[in-house]
Amino acid sequence: MKPLQFENHFLDKVPLCILRVNKNYEIIISNEASYGVLGYRIDEVIGKSFFTLIPERDRPKIESFYLNLPFSNFSYSESHYSSDLYSIIYHDIYTDEEGITVFLKKESIKTNFETRYRVLVENLPGAVYSYNIDKELTVIHMSPKVFDLTGYRDIDFIQNKIKINGIIHPDDQKNVQESLLQSIKNGGPFELEYRIYRKSGEVRWIKDKGEIVYYKEGLPSHLMGFWIDITERKRAENQSHKDRKLLEAIIENSHSVIFVKDIDLNYIMVNRRWEQITGHNRENVIGKKLEEIAGLEIAKNYYEDDKRVLHEGKVTYKEEVIPKEHSIGGSVFDQYFLSLKFPYKDENGKINGICGISTEITAIREAAKMIEEREANLKGILESVNESIWSVDKKLNVIFTNKTYFEEFFFFNGVELTKGMNIIAAIPEKKEKKKWQERYKTVLKNGQSLHFTDMLKINSVKYFFEIVIYPIKVENRIEGVSVFSKNVTEKADLDVTSKLYQSLFDNSTNEIFLISTDKFLIKQANIAGIRNSRYSAREIQNISFFDLISRANHEYILDGIGSVISGVVPSIFLEASHLRKDGSSYDSEVLFQLFTYNGEEFLSAFVTDITDRKASQKALTESELRFSQIFRENVTPMLIINPNNGQIEDCNPAASDYYGFGMDDLKSMNILDLNQTFHTSPEQMPIVAQQVMNEGKGKFKFVHKLKSGEMRDVDVFCSKISIGNEDLVHEIIQDVTERNKYHKALEQQNESLKEIAWIQSHIVRAPLAKIMGLVQILQEEKEEEDFSPDFVLDAILDASNELDRVVREISEKSNKARHLFN
Repeated sequence: MKPLQFENHFLDKVPLCILRVNKNYEIIISNEASYGVLGYRIDEVIGKSFFTLIPERDRPKIESFYLNLPFSNFSYSESHYSSDLYSIIYHDIYTDEEGITVFLKKESIKTNFETRYRVLVENLPGAVYSYNIDKELTVIHMSPKVFDLTGYRDIDFIQNKIKINGIIHPDDQKNVQESLLQSIKNGGPFELEYRIYRKSGEVRWIKDKGEIVYYKEGLPSHLMGFWIDITERKRAENQSHKDRKLLEAIIENSHSVIFVKDIDLNYIMVNRRWEQITGHNRENVIGKKLEEIAGLEIAKNYYEDDKRVLHEGKVTYKEEVIPKEHSIGGSVFDQYFLSLKFPYKDENGKINGICGISTEITAIREAAKMIEEREANLKGILESVNESIWSVDKKLNVIFTNKTYFEEFFFFNGVELTKGMNIIAAIPEKKEKKKWQERYKTVLKNGQSLHFTDMLKINSVKYFFEIVIYPIKVENRIEGVSVFSKNVTEKADLDVTSKLYQSLFDNSTNEIFLISTDKFLIKQANIAGIRNSRYSAREIQNISFFDLISRANHEYILDGIGSVISGVVPSIFLEASHLRKDGSSYDSEVLFQLFTYNGEEFLSAFVTDITDRKASQKALTESELRFSQIFRENVTPMLIINPNNGQIEDCNPAASDYYGFGMDDLKSMNILDLNQTFHTSPEQMPIVAQQVMNEGKGKFKFVHKLKSGEMRDVDVFCSKISIGNEDLVHEIIQDVTERNKYHKALEQQNESLKEIAWIQSHIVRAPLAKIMGLVQILQEEKEEEDFSPDFVLDAILDASNELDRVVREISEKSNKARHLFN
């Protein structure tokens, strides 16, 4: 490889923009990195005039600078140029007899080959070197950044105080030598990864990437390349390898069945437990579908969930069963599994298959079934007796109450007992609290049952109970008490009960109706029901409850009531449109329950007016719908941004059309992918986000990048919005590129018009004055020798031609100014 060939090949590998321009200012060399700065590919920029890359408004000062550069060995630093279009700063320029080289890093440029690219190599992300092809690998050049990498100075290598072979790890030296010899033999580039010792003794991994430099005769001269520290990457790779091995071990030794299927539902991985449960070896399974292994009939039971995971990307979690006739080893039980299935995706979010984890729960399910059966039998027994039964733990929190005691406690104390409630705290009477607390403590302390008779007095009526408190023992430890109470009052005062019920019934703020179960006639209504329905107490008797319900709700209400009467559910809440006698209506929520009185079944209907609640829900729904419609259907591009990380949470179709990305692709991107202002100055993003979060809104001018690579000027209107419990930024994007171009064109037109006005007021007057003077001479008919008619006519003709030239120049400038807006 010749020196010039090496230069071009080497320059394409470095992350710096470098241009070579000939004496006609045409670009003859451009490296790959220039694309990132100029936006042109190499084949698009070669042959172009260097000045065509400069916006017109900046060309005069740039041309003036470059046209005055001497074509000899000449270097110039601190030459700055920047523009809104490219945002380039040229720092160093080098000229020679062949042309100009422009570098993008600030460093002095010298004339020989090695120092000519010093600005380039010393700014690479690593140490740049060149050394002889000899046994000692004698160093010719080493960049100062080698100190950051090795702890040794560059001069230590150049003066041969430190040898390259001396810092390479002994286990890697043979591989490095063989690779370099092979590269010299083949004449190609080389790329190695090996370990070195830092001066401190620390071992670091480096990537060594370089080329062989040849003499003109084709013989190898020396090696040239650079080192990059890759220690952290190596550590991450090693950790990733360890993590993968650990994951494989966990999967293989898991007691759960684990499998992976591809997009066509072919198995691509199963674990050992899968083999044990199914009786199939993985060698005979991989690449096949379940129907090929177990038959289509069994496979159908699983394919529905598999396809839902693949097509909808949803996670499924369900119980699956292998019937005993299909189980391995002739099991006498059906085998039950709790199965979790979820999609696995590639880095672009595309679903490539499904993963499944199934845990056998046969033993747990059978045990739970036995416990449920025993508990159901016990509960049935406890609920069937006419005694009150309850139990509490050591802290006197309720464990269980049967229906009789639940109703009894509510009757005497007005409190509904629930599991976990402290039974002493639920008793309102202080005297009763103290009495029962002592009883419980006595049994818990001595572990002996307690028998006694108790009496309760309500509204001058006495109730008598026979009560036994037993200790609950678990492995000889007392964990609580059970209580059995039997009402032994010879006569219950039904009048007191009736009066209490009637008082609660009449004074309730809810509408309450008692309804027959055969024809749904209203047998009784409380004061609130009569008042809100606007019927009289006489009128409301024996009318159908469905006369108070909108006809559109009849079938729906009838189905709900039917489920209560048939015993499918003990009670049900239903929403309906409630009618008054005058025809007005309101939204209501009705609780239906079944109860028996004097051997006859009735329905109770508790009606609650929910008009305000429905109005609030409707307003909220309409507000959310309006925002969604405005967001989705608006022709202006809109984005929803997470201010904490810049992630695009949502976008409307207009944004997708504007930027050229699909909506799913756009929602997987970060605002840094679009906002070139943030991309070049990332520190601005948190400042802008904080301003919007603090002030609630903001307007900003940015440069956004489309999918095509085109840069557009935009005004971004930001506002703070809350979705769920999260604060986000709503952005409205307005493209102002053409407006900005119009303003620039207007400025140029104004400059042209100023120039035209100056020409008219100064240059036009000169030939016009000549013509007027000459015409005056003709008028006076002077016969002087110097002013003969022929002389005067020739002078007028010259002045007229000069005036015509000036007028044409004004016309051309006017046309140019006018065409700025075409």
